Amino acid sequence: MLEQIEKLWDTVVATIFNTVTSTYALLNLILVVMAACFGSMLFGKVKAPLKDALLRGLGVFTFLMGASQMWDGFFVLQTGQFEASGTVLVLISLLIGYFIGNAFTVERQIGRLGVWLCQLFYKKSDKKPVASQKATAKEVPSAPQTESIPSAEGFMLAALICAFSAPTIRYTVESQLIGDAVPLLIKLGFDFVVFFILAAIYGTSVVFATLPLAAMEGILFFVYTVWGGFLTNALLDQLTMIGAVILMVAGLTLGIGKKARAARFIPAYFIPVIYALVKLLVDKLLASA
Repeated sequence: MLEQIEKLWDTVVATIFNTVTSTYALLNLILVVMAACFGSMLFGKVKAPLKDALLRGLGVFTFLMGASQMWDGFFVLQTGQFEASGTVLVLISLLIGYFIGNAFTVERQIGRLGVWLCQLFYKKSDKKPVASQKATAKEVPSAPQTESIPSAEGFMLAALICAFSAPTIRYTVESQLIGDAVPLLIKLGFDFVVFFILAAIYGTSVVFATLPLAAMEGILFFVYTVWGGFLTNALLDQLTMIGAVILMVAGLTLGIGKKARAARFIPAYFIPVIYALVKLLVDKLLASA
């Protein structure tokens, strides 16, 4: 009787978890769109000192979030002692990724994407701050300018903090690996707060950052569903550390009011993935030989 109850309980928990995770991407998308819409209602109504305080506070919070993710991915508890994990590959990935990102001006391309999306949304007669939009395609200043049309600054920051960061990698994949939906709920709350604050400061351009966020989470869900064995704990830790660096750099630049360069580290994600693919191919060739 007790075994039947335990089996029934496991079945119920598994059903609930599968339901939550299968609808997580859609739920997250709905919530961040709602947060951006609610926050954009305050656009232009928040005074400059409060805007600056919100940006600084968001920067500190983002930096601490990245630091905590770096700690979880960098240090592994083994035999009662902390040991560093995957540091060499992560360091090489960051160096190569930054070189590629700098060569291809990743932040400029992301800024141009944000400007293009804003131009699709707003009418031509409303596009007055052209010079400011060109500037935002190159860099993201720490404080927003007072404009009648929201620029792409919020788009880039929301994409960096929510889409191309450690929580997206860690919580989305880890919830599938360990069967725990709690990390997903933490990620939902984190994204909601970030989108709300950035939309209140930068306006409705933040809404468009839901596109890279949905794409990133969709890719992670797809890879795990089709090829779950590829996302090992080692690869997850390496991707988490890279995402943590992106979070820390973005948070630090926001906190001290400097130019954001975190987008240049985005290509670093591809290095551990390529390494894992090559290693998997070599192992299969050696096994078949």
